[in-house]
Amino acid sequence: MEIERKFLCGDVDLKGCSSFVIEQFYISYCPEIRLRKRKGTETEFFITVKSKGKMVRQEHELEIDSEVYGALKKIKKGLIIRKTRYIKKLSGNLNAEIDFYDGNHHGLKIVEVEFKNEKEAKEFTPPNWFLDDVTNLSEYKNSFLSKSSKKN
Repeated sequence: MEIERKFLCGDVDLKGCSSFVIEQFYISYCPEIRLRKRKGTETEFFITVKSKGKMVRQEHELEIDSEVYGALKKIKKGLIIRKTRYIKKLSGNLNAEIDFYDGNHHGLKIVEVEFKNEKEAKEFTPPNWFLDDVTNLSEYKNSFLSKSSKKN
């Protein structure tokens, strides 16, 4: 189960944060099937199936190899999303995943926080560099962004 809240991101100090580059695309929107290449010190490839939902939804992820990723890229739907993700420690053993989008969505900055349960998610008080809560706005989901050319 994935339980996360999503916010627009303001100015944030990224000193000391780890980061990696993500390329992702979709081969289906219903059900949502996403392919992702994550490049940091190593390059990893994943296929993820997600249920419908906003803050809470089922998520199943499986690591795949570059050949499967490349083959499925040939049947992608929509745009390829490219972003750099920074991981910033928050209080309460939480991490902020800060995405700086490139390409068709250049300038968009989104921060996500994953939680252990819904109670923790609902009680979360975001730091002042978190801006509008966009958790329940479909137009900020990556699957929607892959269908549109610009959002910021």
